[in-house]
Amino acid sequence: MDVTAIRDLGRVATIAAGGNDATVADQTIGLMLALGRRFREGQQAMSEGSWAIPLGTDLYRKTVGIVGLGRIGRSVVKRLTGFEATILVHTPRRDEDLARTSGFEYVDLPEILSRSDYLTLHAPLTPQTRFLIREERIAQMKPTAFVINTARGGLVEDRDLLAALTSNRLAGAGLDVFMSESDATYHRVTRQLIALPNVIALPHAGASTREGLNRTNMVAAQCVVAVLNGTSVPPACVVVDGRSVTARPNAGEIAQRANS
Repeated sequence: MDVTAIRDLGRVATIAAGGNDATVADQTIGLMLALGRRFREGQQAMSEGSWAIPLGTDLYRKTVGIVGLGRIGRSVVKRLTGFEATILVHTPRRDEDLARTSGFEYVDLPEILSRSDYLTLHAPLTPQTRFLIREERIAQMKPTAFVINTARGGLVEDRDLLAALTSNRLAGAGLDVFMSESDATYHRVTRQLIALPNVIALPHAGASTREGLNRTNMVAAQCVVAVLNGTSVPPACVVVDGRSVTARPNAGEIAQRANS
């Protein structure tokens, strides 16, 4: 997104903040539970005629590492308190008051890797976070740990994740996003990942519930109405508002610009 051009043209770019935060957070917790309790493996065994019980692990009182503390990360923190989890957070900006009231601890990246039983990613994809989870960092994790990625495929080097899962250097992974979404050379790696019994995979569906989409659509519509009426967009939704640079246009001028 060219925010400079948007600002210079006096236009507005928004996101639907708050629309699907809870939806993605619910999915994240669901992936943790499904991985720890080995839901996929148990059902697959039953479909093949075996009722042998797969021995799983709890989320209760485990150590959960959260990389990135935006709206979704904070929603995950809220849900984890009910599991009496030890919550670790790694993020560039720290709010000590929030940590104290929410019951989590800020740690650096090596510590969150080494201590986490479940590591869940909620960071934006930037040049600094690209392949944040790769071979040398996976080597710092417990072999009993699970990786959950519901954020962006580029945060994880999927080839290294595949190697770790097939060599028992990680216990499992919950994946809603993949490198192959942006790089076709990873298609084979994605197919291999989703075939593993210790991987729960979804097709980038984290935000896709009826309720989540309804909330998102409503927020988006409210942003459009606010811009057309020349009123303030909710601050959390604003990416860039060029109206503060140029004279604020009226609805007719905005419509003319949109058609130009």
